[in-house]
Amino acid sequence: MTAPKVSVVVPVYNPGRDIDDCIRSLLEQSLPSDQYEAIFVDDGSTDATPARLDELAAEHEHVRVEHIPNSGWPGRPRNVGIEMARGEYVLFVDNDDWIGEEALERMH
Repeated sequence: MTAPKVSVVVPVYNPGRDIDDCIRSLLEQSLPSDQYEAIFVDDGSTDATPARLDELAAEHEHVRVEHIPNSGWPGRPRNVGIEMARGEYVLFVDNDDWIGEEALERMH
């Protein structure tokens, strides 16, 4: 597998359905899915999010998930995501944000 052009790191903690727009915006990118990866780092969520992210990763080859014990702040999941990132560039997106359809293509 060729290294992706972009790695998107999303720190996640108990977002519930507020993560829906984020997920949708990452899956609907104009950059082909083999050219970017979405890395969700779950910071010890206690809601249904961990299982939902695992299902998402199972359905989409370019989605990766890491579960860590709760750190209490977004810095730790971001650092874990950076360590996992294989892309030429890294973009941070919060779990309650969304990005435009051409965001990754234009960034690269």
